[in-house]
Amino acid sequence: MSTITLPTDQGAHLLAISWQWEFAHRVLPDLLEALWVTVRVTIFASVLAVTAGWVWLALRKTPFLPVRAASWLMLEFIRDTPPLVHLFMAFYVFPIYGVTWSPFMVGVVVLGVHYSSFVSEVYRGSLAAIPSGHFEAARVLGLSKLRTWWSVVIPQVLRESLPALGNVVLALMKETALLVAISVPVLMTVAQRAGSRSFRYLEPLTVAALLYLLFTIPFGLFVRRMEKRHAH
Repeated sequence: MSTITLPTDQGAHLLAISWQWEFAHRVLPDLLEALWVTVRVTIFASVLAVTAGWVWLALRKTPFLPVRAASWLMLEFIRDTPPLVHLFMAFYVFPIYGVTWSPFMVGVVVLGVHYSSFVSEVYRGSLAAIPSGHFEAARVLGLSKLRTWWSVVIPQVLRESLPALGNVVLALMKETALLVAISVPVLMTVAQRAGSRSFRYLEPLTVAALLYLLFTIPFGLFVRRMEKRHAH
């Protein structure tokens, strides 16, 4: 099977023809608005994930065996099934039983709950890294179990978890692209709509990818800086 190789100048000429700056400029305002929606979904879902992660951890640590078993099964189901399945269930199945949310809220709740299962594992690993002597010292000081957790355990777990939590937020940001399936106006939804209307996908998808990078690269650098600080 033969391969046709274009000269460099001809390939550059074809690329210039295929890319339309005017069209890219025309779709940019809608994509910038979609970026704000994407960031909002990321923020709200991340807050939910970080908060719900503590709930999962508490359920996993309860002395009541049935609760521990039920929480373990639920976490395994959430973690081991695709979030797209959860999106479709929340958007199409839940309304049958009277649970109706806006597409935006469905995206926030589904992504937040899905990533809370990973956050709980981050917390669990950080908790295991706390020396047992800290708990013994809290008992010697006469601290209650609640005060021990609030004043001793939670601050240390959060400090140990910060780098991993940053990576969770980055992953969640990228997973917002799945919300195109339920028409939440995130970056991928708006880019796909712009492409389907004009039959030109190059410009909107490329600009959308660049806008994702506009958020993820600075945040990724921040996460790596936290990792270095934590290492020292």
